[in-house]
Amino acid sequence: MKVTKLNSAPKVPFDLDGRVLFSKENLEIVHLRMQVGEVIDVHENPVDVMFWVLSGTATLRVENEEFVFGKNNLIEISSDENREWKNTGDEIFEVLVVKFLK
Repeated sequence: MKVTKLNSAPKVPFDLDGRVLFSKENLEIVHLRMQVGEVIDVHENPVDVMFWVLSGTATLRVENEEFVFGKNNLIEISSDENREWKNTGDEIFEVLVVKFLK
């Protein structure tokens, strides 16, 4: 058995409050925390991604559409879709990011 504690997990190599909870050859799980008003600018990932919202509310823009998501939502995004996150709620937004590595 292996246990990973959030506060001691490795930080992501970006200017984000993110921790890598799990990483193997074809799967990575990251805990991401966004402060109120914080934005992750438009970007594309080279892999398919799923997001599981743990707490808070945020707006996700995919291509030219915007969606608001809160706790207990699962969102799937393919590698070819540009996306942008913005914490539009009034509390910290936390999400698990599941990356399907190729």
